[in-house]
Amino acid sequence: MNRRLVPALLLPLLAAAGCSPWYGLRLDLFPDGVESVRGVNVTPIDFGYAPREDVVGAAIGPLQSDIRSVTGLHLAGLLARSDGATGVSAGLMVGADGDVDGVTVAPLVFTPYRHSDLGGEFDGAARGIQVAGILLDFPHQRGVSVSGVLRARTLTGLGAGYVFTDVRDRMVGLSIGLVNRARRLKGVQIGLLNRVAERAEWWRWMPFVNVGWDAGEDGDEIARG
Repeated sequence: MNRRLVPALLLPLLAAAGCSPWYGLRLDLFPDGVESVRGVNVTPIDFGYAPREDVVGAAIGPLQSDIRSVTGLHLAGLLARSDGATGVSAGLMVGADGDVDGVTVAPLVFTPYRHSDLGGEFDGAARGIQVAGILLDFPHQRGVSVSGVLRARTLTGLGAGYVFTDVRDRMVGLSIGLVNRARRLKGVQIGLLNRVAERAEWWRWMPFVNVGWDAGEDGDEIARG
């Protein structure tokens, strides 16, 4: 037998015995000790185990794909969740508990999953192109963000919430929505009503177009990363 073929045949057996990384196609059903996948990780059914794999290649789930980190393609029919992703992430819902870089598409929502941003404890950043049909709520956004309702702590670039764009701290760039709100603004808001909280009371609200030049003490450094 070809000596080069023997290691290739043994790789699946070694991975099944708990060795990492796993190379090639893997069916992710039960905890098996594999912590790294180089290839395609398929989750036919997610039984709710804690995410444990770092995938370089593609992570796919017909319903749900819950992966520790993904570099490449992360695709799920219902929910694509990770602790961090680089590349393309897509699913009816996308949840991330870490930084996301690349392109994210979610016809319903794109938000943190296990972490709540209400208390300010989660500090994740989404960088690139983020599109959600109903709600996009992620602490720090940089690039292009589009959704029905768009919420961020800081946003740099283009933020378009066709119903409501709400930047709870600092906005740098262009904000578009029926209603736009930011605490501090360095850029332009375009919408029916536009509000910048840290202004004199008489001009906090502006109709149609609002221009600002105040990004706070940090200047242009408004989004983490």
